[in-house]
Amino acid sequence: MFRVSFSFVFTLEFMAKLEIEKHAVINRQVSNVQSLCATIFLIPDLRYSLIDAHREITRTHLAECI
Repeated sequence: MFRVSFSFVFTLEFMAKLEIEKHAVINRQVSNVQSLCATIFLIPDLRYSLIDAHREITRTHLAECI
Protein backbone atom coordinates (compact mmCIF):
# COMPACT_ATOMS: atom_id res chain seq x y z
CA MET A 1 0.00 0.00 0.00
CA PHE A 2 1.23 3.47 -0.84
CA ARG A 3 1.66 6.08 1.82
CA VAL A 4 1.25 9.59 0.50
CA SER A 5 2.40 12.54 2.55
CA PHE A 6 0.04 15.41 3.25
CA SER A 7 2.43 17.91 1.66
CA PHE A 8 2.54 15.90 -1.57
CA VAL A 9 -1.26 15.80 -1.78
CA PHE A 10 -1.42 19.51 -0.92
CA THR A 11 1.11 20.28 -3.67
CA LEU A 12 -0.85 18.29 -6.26
CA GLU A 13 -4.08 19.98 -5.24
CA PHE A 14 -2.43 23.42 -5.41
CA MET A 15 -0.98 22.66 -8.87
CA ALA A 16 -4.38 21.49 -10.11
CA LYS A 17 -6.01 24.72 -8.87
CA LEU A 18 -3.34 26.79 -10.61
CA GLU A 19 -3.92 24.90 -13.86
CA ILE A 20 -7.68 25.43 -13.62
CA GLU A 21 -7.19 29.16 -12.96
CA LYS A 22 -4.77 29.43 -15.89
CA HIS A 23 -7.36 27.94 -18.24
CA ALA A 24 -10.05 30.24 -16.85
CA VAL A 25 -7.86 33.28 -17.57
CA ILE A 26 -7.14 32.03 -21.10
CA ASN A 27 -10.85 31.44 -21.72
CA ARG A 28 -11.66 35.00 -20.55
CA GLN A 29 -8.98 36.41 -22.84
CA VAL A 30 -10.28 34.43 -25.82
CA SER A 31 -13.80 35.61 -25.05
CA ASN A 32 -12.61 39.23 -24.91
CA VAL A 33 -10.83 38.89 -28.26
CA GLN A 34 -13.91 37.27 -29.81
CA SER A 35 -16.08 40.13 -28.55
CA LEU A 36 -13.63 42.69 -29.90
CA CYS A 37 -13.53 40.97 -33.30
CA ALA A 38 -17.32 40.81 -33.43
CA THR A 39 -17.49 44.53 -32.64
CA ILE A 40 -14.88 45.40 -35.25
CA PHE A 41 -16.67 43.46 -37.97
CA LEU A 42 -19.97 45.14 -37.13
CA ILE A 43 -18.43 48.52 -37.98
CA PRO A 44 -17.50 48.45 -41.69
CA ASP A 45 -15.36 51.61 -41.67
CA LEU A 46 -13.31 50.37 -38.75
CA ARG A 47 -12.98 46.92 -40.31
CA TYR A 48 -11.61 48.32 -43.57
CA SER A 49 -9.33 50.73 -41.72
CA LEU A 50 -7.83 47.84 -39.76
CA ILE A 51 -7.41 45.74 -42.91
CA ASP A 52 -5.71 48.66 -44.67
CA ALA A 53 -3.48 49.31 -41.65
CA HIS A 54 -2.50 45.63 -41.57
CA ARG A 55 -1.65 45.70 -45.28
CA GLU A 56 0.45 48.84 -44.83
CA ILE A 57 2.32 47.37 -41.85
CA THR A 58 2.96 44.17 -43.81
CA ARG A 59 4.10 46.12 -46.88
CA THR A 60 6.42 48.29 -44.76
CA HIS A 61 7.84 45.27 -42.95
CA LEU A 62 8.49 43.45 -46.22
CA ALA A 63 10.19 46.55 -47.66
CA GLU A 64 12.45 46.74 -44.60
CA CYS A 65 13.37 43.07 -44.98
CA ILE A 66 14.40 43.50 -48.62
